[in-house]
Amino acid sequence: DELAASANEDFFLMTIAFTIMIGFAANTLGKPCSSLYGRTLVANVDVAIIMTGGLAAFGFQMYLGVPFQQLNLVLPFLLIGVGIDSAYVLTAGFDRSDPSKSLPDRLYDTGAGSGMSITVTTLTNAVALLFGSTTKLQAVEWFCYYAATSFIFVYFGHITAFAAVLTLDAERRNSLRADCCVCRKIPESKNESLNKESPLQKFFSDTYAPFLMRPLVKSVVIGVFVGAASIFGYLAATEITTEFDLSLLTTDTSYLRFYYEKAEELFGSADAGRVPTSLFVGQVNYSEYETQAEIRRLVDVLLSQPTVDESLGAEDWHLDFTAWANDTNGGNYSQFFSEDGKYLVGATFIPALQEFLAEFVFQRFQDDIVFSTTDPDVIIMSRISVQHVLLPNAEISVDALLETQSVTEDSTLEPSPFVVSFAYQFYDQFRIIVPEVVTSLSFALVAVLVICTVFLVHPLSVLILIIVLAMILTNLLGSLPIWPLDLNSVTSINLVMALGLVIDYSAHILHHFGSLDHNLSRNERALKTLSEMGPPVFMGVCTTFLGVCPLAFSSSEIFIAFFKMFLSIVIVGGTHGLIFLPVLLSLVGPSVPRDVEGSKKLVV
Repeated sequence: DELAASANEDFFLMTIAFTIMIGFAANTLGKPCSSLYGRTLVANVDVAIIMTGGLAAFGFQMYLGVPFQQLNLVLPFLLIGVGIDSAYVLTAGFDRSDPSKSLPDRLYDTGAGSGMSITVTTLTNAVALLFGSTTKLQAVEWFCYYAATSFIFVYFGHITAFAAVLTLDAERRNSLRADCCVCRKIPESKNESLNKESPLQKFFSDTYAPFLMRPLVKSVVIGVFVGAASIFGYLAATEITTEFDLSLLTTDTSYLRFYYEKAEELFGSADAGRVPTSLFVGQVNYSEYETQAEIRRLVDVLLSQPTVDESLGAEDWHLDFTAWANDTNGGNYSQFFSEDGKYLVGATFIPALQEFLAEFVFQRFQDDIVFSTTDPDVIIMSRISVQHVLLPNAEISVDALLETQSVTEDSTLEPSPFVVSFAYQFYDQFRIIVPEVVTSLSFALVAVLVICTVFLVHPLSVLILIIVLAMILTNLLGSLPIWPLDLNSVTSINLVMALGLVIDYSAHILHHFGSLDHNLSRNERALKTLSEMGPPVFMGVCTTFLGVCPLAFSSSEIFIAFFKMFLSIVIVGGTHGLIFLPVLLSLVGPSVPRDVEGSKKLVV
């Protein structure tokens, strides 16, 4: 309920995000403030494509029966930021195409270059998320289904509807029609000249790329990035925690947030000092001596566990019932006890128990025993409750879970009894989160590399991608304790998504580098790659950041956690894609002459 309330409370931020992206894209997809060369209409249509693609994906998953969770409401922020990145890449490719060619030919060239790039990035995003959905964490699984489908639907919108809009916009320009008001024709005397290079393109080609390709700068870049990976790797190995603060599910103004803070302050724990847990015994013959003896043994073993507070005892209906039945001032059933005088056995057990529960002082146990609705003489479930000691961190909480689970392993009762607490669902997450994240990321990484191997072709390109991805993931994991954030289901979602998203900032550069004339030197191709693909990749970084920026003002801790993680993703992924990767390519990038008439030697 609290998560739903926080999501609904921040719904207006979605409107802000879409408004910001429309304004940003309208002024950057084309020439700003130009009635002829602007692309305000194209930007609006692209946002509409992203919105309808996301809604269609949501509807498709609901049709398949995948539950919708409030956490999915963060997806529109991600889609608007990541989706417009594809629009920048396609638009940049279309603008680079030969204007003397026909529009179908220009669109074909755009699809062969930029279209291939967004295909690679979309496939890697979707596959990484689908493999991430194999996790045992159900919230992560459902989110990955919705996110993967959304990325795919938005991709198809871009290669179909957006591509058509680009050609229509080119027709508008050729016909001298005004942007936003195509019914108005611009007189030729007022026709503006289109500067082929935007200020951002000029900065990348004339200033940034030549500076980055200087030998001294390359040395500094390699040293800084390797050093940063080492530092963040140390933080990832030594400082990451696996807590899950329940306040993440609440808003700043929630009464639950106030309760958790006060409980932490006064009792040292958000659980108000102690976590209750219960031994549950199923439908067994409670009137038998052996059954009652086994129940007593299990309770004694449970109370002897280091993480159970033995001084508080147990809320034990069986112990109190046995004492009452043997008391002459109580039930006075001592004549029906076993020979050793320990337990009430035989046919009088159930009637005596019902009499016991009817007494005012023992009515508190009525919720601890469930009788069959068809046969009131049959107990189908009972419970005996104890309290854990203070569990200050995830490691001790996992110990508590494992200890209590081991209590019933050798029980002779059938069906087997079990020990469970509401809090154990969180402790179980602490227990499995690290292996689950490692498994999900490993599967996703292998799948992503298989896809990139097909599209990048050259094994050296794939090796470089592996190095860059490894460094990025190391930095992202190391950034968790800096924020600080714990490794939990929320951050694991972002880590799985990051694997696909950071490909956006690297695959475009790698693919373009590999598509250039290999007779050029590595340095020349790196310069050309930065000049041509640097601006759209940089704009993609900016749009992703702007898309999630409104989440920073959310009242929900979960949305703020998403913002922190995505800020790390755009900074780490963007800097590796636009700084480290071009430098690495200029030094050891693949160099294979184009095989036009036959095979040629591999040059490395």
